[in-house]
Amino acid sequence: MSRCVLLVVLMLAGCAAPAPQTETITVHIPVPVPCIETTPERPALVTGAELRAMSDYQLVLALHRDRLMRALYESELEATLTACAAR
Repeated sequence: MSRCVLLVVLMLAGCAAPAPQTETITVHIPVPVPCIETTPERPALVTGAELRAMSDYQLVLALHRDRLMRALYESELEATLTACAAR
């Protein structure tokens, strides 16, 4: 009987203990995200078969146009990579 009373007293003493305090902590965890959202579209350049079918004048104009389009594409790519490296 004394063991039962002792057990009940100990259980009630455990209930009288103060409740554990909880604390909210904010933790900032870096999450990897892609730095490049979109890539510039690759220009459609003249194919070799199309170049062979052209006259010399058309060939020079087409090659010059392709060169300008490629230079613009490369500059857009470099700008995208530079912006990504700066992050």
